[in-house]
Amino acid sequence: MKYVTTIFFLISINSYSQNSSYIITTLNDTIKVDKFNILNKKIKVRINGNRKKYTYEKLKSIYDSKKNKYYEKITPSYVEYMESSGNTFFAERLTIGKVRIYKYLTNQSHVPISNGNGGFISGSSSFYSYFIGIQDVNPELLGYHEIQMTKNEYKILKLYLHSNKEIQEELEDLFFLEKKEKEKQVLELVHRYNHWAELEK
Repeated sequence: MKYVTTIFFLISINSYSQNSSYIITTLNDTIKVDKFNILNKKIKVRINGNRKKYTYEKLKSIYDSKKNKYYEKITPSYVEYMESSGNTFFAERLTIGKVRIYKYLTNQSHVPISNGNGGFISGSSSFYSYFIGIQDVNPELLGYHEIQMTKNEYKILKLYLHSNKEIQEELEDLFFLEKKEKEKQVLELVHRYNHWAELEK
């Protein structure tokens, strides 16, 4: 069973990998690009050597072929650490299908950092924020740094994966497992759930 699960997980990860990077506009046009750079409220791209800028309003997703990463524009229902880009931004999509998990590098500036002498200085901090949602619904905050299956993360995941008893049981086993790194296993469960949900349609 574990062997079959691993094979399916690898197939799911590679199923949307492509040979070239591309952007998808809000009009559903797919445009191959040589290079891109995500900036606040703008996307800089290079198409056949020519540079062009797109606003967030014109695009809905981006694929980076070199890193094999898929970025999707999301507007979470709640953003605790809001940056200059506001509450709409491009986040890496970690799963495909019904339940979607996103990963976003949050850069928080002007946070107090210890100077080692009992005082604090103003600095910046970068960390990952994770969001979870389903298609056409604003995602919600899942957690920070990495998926560690905290009590709150477990409750949220249990709600999203509620209709499959077998995966629910595996999720519970993973929650009580004495292991710090659980992100890979969680993503694998979500991939399996999405595959099951697709077959149940």
